[in-house]
Amino acid sequence: MSEELLDFLKSQGVNRISMGIQTMDSAELKASGRPYPVSTTIPAVENIRKRFENFNLDLIYGLSGQTYESWENSLRHIVSSGPLTISLYPAVSRPLTAIHKQQRLHRERYIDDQNKYAIYDSNVEFMQMNGYRQESFTRFTRLPENTSAYAQETSDFLGVPMIGIGAGARSYNGKYHYSFDYAVDLKEVSKAIEDYLNLEITEHSMVRYGIVLDAYEERLRYFILNLTLNQLSGAYYSSQFGRNLYSDFSDVIDALEAEGCIEPLSNDKIRLTKKGYKYSNLVAHHLFSNHVKTLEERYVPR
Repeated sequence: MSEELLDFLKSQGVNRISMGIQTMDSAELKASGRPYPVSTTIPAVENIRKRFENFNLDLIYGLSGQTYESWENSLRHIVSSGPLTISLYPAVSRPLTAIHKQQRLHRERYIDDQNKYAIYDSNVEFMQMNGYRQESFTRFTRLPENTSAYAQETSDFLGVPMIGIGAGARSYNGKYHYSFDYAVDLKEVSKAIEDYLNLEITEHSMVRYGIVLDAYEERLRYFILNLTLNQLSGAYYSSQFGRNLYSDFSDVIDALEAEGCIEPLSNDKIRLTKKGYKYSNLVAHHLFSNHVKTLEERYVPR
């Protein structure tokens, strides 16, 4: 993130920068496989801040050896940089990742899910105290209500086609969801990139993995994704699908309201409560169709 690179990006029309900081603790960086010191991060953030009003910084809580104190120090440091958006992710143990391997060997160095939720609660309170509005389970922004901090994601969730370019990139075009090869293990990643670079792009070579959503899956995708972003609209649903949102998902809506996860319906929109934000990921996964759950179970990571 040199000054020269950032100046060039801005001259080409780039208007938002997102950087995965993860932690401001050098020991935690090293333990999570990040081969650079915190001293590299600080000038990079400053270079971005001077040129882009709209920038996002990511942090991860629950890293190896992380304490409540070190997490709070990282969070305070990032907030002091004044990003328009901050994304706070819990550490997730996915197969073949460094975290997954380390957790199997040194489980005592990682906090459990109950403590991650306790950190989540303190994050929400701290971010609100510092003028940030919660936009999703992970994302907090200083933008006003009804203004999205991440326009591309918002458009994608509403069904606007998105074409991904590059190794591992995903594309969403109506009922067609597809991607190039994707891998996690470093050796497999190198092969996936090499295969992509050597690929002759034709109409038949664009898709390595994909799924064609049926009409129900398209409606369910809209419901799940837009619920998690707090922008679920009955009017928009009707305009897109020619059906009634509250009839199609009456049982789910009633259950979410009974559990206190959504507010009473008003202005034709369904909005998450504080509790709803907290458990939105669990709600979303619970609503996956049996077909998608089966595909997820059968998927073999590389």
